[in-house]
Amino acid sequence: MSDRMNEDMDLNEFCEYVEMNIKDYLPESYQDWDIDVSETYKATGPKMAFTIKAPDENVAPVIYLDDFYTLYKEGRKLPQLMNQISDLQVQHDVQKKDVIAFGRNNVPDIGKMVDNWEYAKDNIILDTAGCTKNAEMLAHRPHLKMGDIAAIYKIEIGRGENGRFSAPVTNEMKARYGVTTEELHAQALKNSESRYPVQINDMGSVLEKMLGIDVPDMLENPMGVMGLGNSGLIVLSNQELFRGASVLFYPGVLDQVSAMCPDGFYMIPSSVHELLIYPKNNITDREMDEIIENVNAEIVALDEQLSDFVHEYDPVSKILYAPALAQNYKLLEVNKDDVLKPETLGLTDDICNNSHSAVGADGLSQAVKTEQQRRMMKKRAGR
Repeated sequence: MSDRMNEDMDLNEFCEYVEMNIKDYLPESYQDWDIDVSETYKATGPKMAFTIKAPDENVAPVIYLDDFYTLYKEGRKLPQLMNQISDLQVQHDVQKKDVIAFGRNNVPDIGKMVDNWEYAKDNIILDTAGCTKNAEMLAHRPHLKMGDIAAIYKIEIGRGENGRFSAPVTNEMKARYGVTTEELHAQALKNSESRYPVQINDMGSVLEKMLGIDVPDMLENPMGVMGLGNSGLIVLSNQELFRGASVLFYPGVLDQVSAMCPDGFYMIPSSVHELLIYPKNNITDREMDEIIENVNAEIVALDEQLSDFVHEYDPVSKILYAPALAQNYKLLEVNKDDVLKPETLGLTDDICNNSHSAVGADGLSQAVKTEQQRRMMKKRAGR
């Protein structure tokens, strides 16, 4: 074992220590496994990724060492941290055995699924990331942009009791596949539309569905804040309300929303899980930006934030842009024949009528915060 246990190490030295000594804390069956520690890029910035995999496997769960290093700097003892990393690795491996794989692939074929286009293409789906917040990560990931939002791609491997398992598609993987970003996008779009259909609904209905509560009763308050039922907010997501902001890139969706809001609308990038649609009235885009920035700072987890900027859509040019950034991306054309009909989405006249209700900046801010608090409550309860 290394004799550096009592030294004050920097992050790189800490990662090297873990790499050199972790097998002393793992079960005997791990002794011939291959270890790798390298820098990767997440929504929250660069991370030091630790993996250990069996000789006959070419993918493995990732453990990020940055948080463990923070605990080390706060005074946590190295043996305790090493045991925690070991326990986490063993837990990942146990969970992997219980994964129900997507599509025609099974868990032993995960490596082939990630490395080979013929296997990967059936399970590549869309995800989203904010361009301004994730510029460093996007440099390593194939993507297409609309406004301050990028479509990125991941391979769904399966799901277990503790969540979903997926692998991000990197530039290196795209090169191995021998496909263009546009081809990658088209395949991900096809899979996503089939697996995760779009859902457009008023916020009150979404809250009632997810939390099983009476929204008007929940929102009654002595301060007179306008309830969500009158806020005019529409939730744009997929039917699972999970990583649903990617429906932004589904053909025809923005035109469908535009038809619901003939006077125009603001799109609030609430989180990677959903977008909020607010018909234009007496509130300015600058006020909207301030609301979004404040809610992100106070409520939304860093890895779930999408953008701090409100977006607008021009239904004539098919451009989605963030006015504060003066962006005019037109990277994805929308086919008019693909516009979804209200009845196809299960929309009612009540939703369309409510979409024109007026509410001031304070009421809207409260509504957006309530939506994010609902998301946090659902996350704590376990998806």
